[in-house]
Amino acid sequence: MIARRMLGVVLVLSGLAAGCAGYAHQPTYKGSAFKRIVAAETRPVKPGARLTEKDTQAEVDRLRALRPSRPVPKRVLLYEVPSTGMTNISSARKQLLLHKETAEAMKSALEETGLFDEIDFLPDIYLPADMDLKTLRIAAARAQADALLIYSTEAGYEYEPNALSLFYMTVVGAFFVPGSRGSALAVSQAVLLDVKTGYVYHVLESYGEHSEVTAVALIDEEDLEFEARRKALTDLAKVAAARAKKLGK
Repeated sequence: MIARRMLGVVLVLSGLAAGCAGYAHQPTYKGSAFKRIVAAETRPVKPGARLTEKDTQAEVDRLRALRPSRPVPKRVLLYEVPSTGMTNISSARKQLLLHKETAEAMKSALEETGLFDEIDFLPDIYLPADMDLKTLRIAAARAQADALLIYSTEAGYEYEPNALSLFYMTVVGAFFVPGSRGSALAVSQAVLLDVKTGYVYHVLESYGEHSEVTAVALIDEEDLEFEARRKALTDLAKVAAARAKKLGK
């Protein structure tokens, strides 16, 4: 951690010398496992094969004819698709704590709606290494689920110096002068689908942000991202519960 902070000091000093105002890495699902799993179902033919108008019409008709096996599913399983984008959370303990805390928040929020007979988690042991939406549905069926809620979170980071960052040129100021604002932004997305038919009940999204103004050497990107991800996933649980109440109406 000290080495990372010292690297941050060096980068900031270099940036000031070059007239750099800051940097940002926006959260994105591009290239993520979650997007690959969900988006793959949009293309009904094998990768590289030509999608004809006949294929398109047949798939459009099939999808528009889909209906849920139950208006309100009785047994719902939850599965968090691991983030595959950039992350500053290197601590395995923190990753486990975040997953456990937010998964329980999701489970509790859905249980409190009183709509479902049971909310549980999809066992990892049922999932193949090259999982996709179909294998997730099959795994959920093995666990006798009516519906499956899959969700994932990606995060980004932004650094912005303020006027006080000029004191960083003294080097000592980089440890004592609050001349920097570090922010982490997380985006959580989820899909609730019928296990038997593949019908999509809802697509959900929520955001979380956490920031602090402090000396550049004291910015903890890991803690910032941890809190942003926790806020996004906690809010996603609330969004999921609110949308669930509309099922069957």
